[in-house]
Amino acid sequence: MKSNRALKFRSPCKCRLSFEALETRRLLAVFHPDLVGEITDSDIPSYVGGFGGTVSSVDVDGNVMVVGVKDALDQNYEPHGAAYVFSRASTLDLWIYETTLYSKDQEDSRDFGFSVATSGNAIIVGDPLHFNSQLLSGVGGRVSIFVRNASGYWQLDRFDDGAFGGRLGWSVDIRTTGSSYIAVAGEPAATPNLGGGGPQSGGVRILGPGVNGFQLGLGGNGDGFGTSVSLGDDLLAVGAPGFDQPSATDAGAAYVFANNNGAWALRYRVDGNRAGGATANSGDRAGESVSLDGLTLAIGVPYDNRSFGDDGTVMVFTLGLASA
Repeated sequence: MKSNRALKFRSPCKCRLSFEALETRRLLAVFHPDLVGEITDSDIPSYVGGFGGTVSSVDVDGNVMVVGVKDALDQNYEPHGAAYVFSRASTLDLWIYETTLYSKDQEDSRDFGFSVATSGNAIIVGDPLHFNSQLLSGVGGRVSIFVRNASGYWQLDRFDDGAFGGRLGWSVDIRTTGSSYIAVAGEPAATPNLGGGGPQSGGVRILGPGVNGFQLGLGGNGDGFGTSVSLGDDLLAVGAPGFDQPSATDAGAAYVFANNNGAWALRYRVDGNRAGGATANSGDRAGESVSLDGLTLAIGVPYDNRSFGDDGTVMVFTLGLASA
């Protein structure tokens, strides 16, 4: 349903948004893609042992697919997680097993592969329950970035550990430009040192060659800023499903930042209000998932209950970055 009604949002600049809401039951009725294949344990060589656990995440970019299995057996035969890489045959819808990625410190991993993303010759893997003995709680999380070298092999490029209780790696995304990359990782349970947020306000780390974990943190107490992330062309969307409105707790919100030569500036904060004047409800948790493609932003609202219980809604926006 399209609407020309102005959407209320908070932003440091005057910008334009157009809005369209798609409810999940309509999505299921409209889209009927053809199944062209499946990837199962039988597609993995026997010496690897199959997925051996819960497929918790998947991402595809071009001819590369990465599948995260957060409780797969590692090289020590412990259920600490793994990420499986597949490549597409050049002329067929056929995916061929390529390699398995593991955490550098496998004995300290708890759910390596909980989140994954790939772009070009780079892969990022989240392990939000990674154990760090130097932290009081022990659990800070970790993200690991792998790159494909000139010989075609995937190798660890860097890893970053989370802060006290932060659960770094709950969400991840990555984009490549030539031989370089930029990656983002959500740390939704963190108390960031930027933005003045309180307990579990959350944060997002921006990672790349020469970028040492620059952090964004704008959430309030319990907002879970960084529960979801999505990178676009010089844009970054971040979900904060615990965001409270004055009359609706955990209504949720999503933030959009623009990159200007490495400086990330807030352009929008979109709350859970709907087209047609409908307001967000407590517990909607808008921002549990977000996705950016060009200037199109989709925000998942999993517990929207306006009509059919907790059926959920997808809010779709067209971002206009010109001044209003």
